[in-house]
Amino acid sequence: MSVELDSISSNGRGSESDASMNSQGQETLNQLTPETAGPPLQSTAQHQPTACQVDIMMEFDDTDADEGEYFIESPYGQVKVTIQGDSRKAAIVTYHNLGLNHDTNFCSFLGDQAMSALVTHFCWYHVDAPGQERNAAGLPDDFVYPTMTQLAEQIEYIADHFQLSHFIGLGVGSGANILARYATINPDRVQGLILLNLSPSSMPWTSLSRIVGKVVCWQLKGRSDGLTHLATNHLLRQIFGPLDSDDIDGDLVEVCKEYLDSQNPHNLALLLDSYYRRSCITADFCQDVHCKCLFVVSSNFDNKEQVVKLCSMLDSQKATLLEVANTSGLLLHDQPAKIATALTLFVQGLGLAPSLSSKSAPRLASGATAAEGESFALTGHTAKLHPREH
Repeated sequence: MSVELDSISSNGRGSESDASMNSQGQETLNQLTPETAGPPLQSTAQHQPTACQVDIMMEFDDTDADEGEYFIESPYGQVKVTIQGDSRKAAIVTYHNLGLNHDTNFCSFLGDQAMSALVTHFCWYHVDAPGQERNAAGLPDDFVYPTMTQLAEQIEYIADHFQLSHFIGLGVGSGANILARYATINPDRVQGLILLNLSPSSMPWTSLSRIVGKVVCWQLKGRSDGLTHLATNHLLRQIFGPLDSDDIDGDLVEVCKEYLDSQNPHNLALLLDSYYRRSCITADFCQDVHCKCLFVVSSNFDNKEQVVKLCSMLDSQKATLLEVANTSGLLLHDQPAKIATALTLFVQGLGLAPSLSSKSAPRLASGATAAEGESFALTGHTAKLHPREH
């Protein structure tokens, strides 16, 4: 049996959903899943399209007045937010992974043809962790970098500034941890979470990654240009998983090296150190978060079992674990069509976004999401994406 997505309802910024869930989308999703505002906004290049917006300019000609780059003040320093899209539409807040920023983590994905039918139906609020934005100046030597929890608390200031009563969170790696952590702080504001390669547990002091990470941080602090060889390899290992895997695309690794080398090394060291000092969020997440969640992991993700355990502790009607086989840890670049399919189904199940045309909508096989030429095998909370057998 195959099902094709038809219409899905939308809601505006700062309002509750004004339409009930699309019955077809809800049925499909059920099958798939067994403090105060800060100072006034400061805008930089408010009317200039960002690199990310240029990539998808083919999708729409009119830019909303709110589009642009903003630096939001918080008790933990400034945080950059780039708005892409019409702020009257439903909000998606993105947060990037270690070694990347919103440009390098999300622009290619949002500009991919697989996302063309969905990207313009939302307003995207891209968050760059302090000092991680493109062409960032080095943070002062006396700057105390926020903890992971404090980075999550910055989201509250962002949501207050832009009057977001609720939003969907889309995070990758360290960004997934920050958004998941925010959902434990203010669960009522989070309408749904899409978390790619989330590591919910703390990192043991004796783990090899923690030890190597400490050396990398020591190498990069105070450095103004370029990463060390050790730092590059360590971060690639964190992003892709084992680099000798047959699933790793060598060209994609080279692209990621360029991304990493464009980051301010001193600032990156501060974020890396904060991430490695993170606390475990599993218990708080299970207790406090009540929105629907889509967990996506690559098959070679080191902390996959942590995600499996977390997902098994949640309501099966609200949590889905999607494992994408034969892929690297840079999921949005490596498998955009698969992630776009899952993303479409997820937001449809939430009753968000206007109708999609039959040509652009992903199709479903056997009650599960599938990109073209792919199928899902479902087991409990888990959907595993693998090539369709002929």
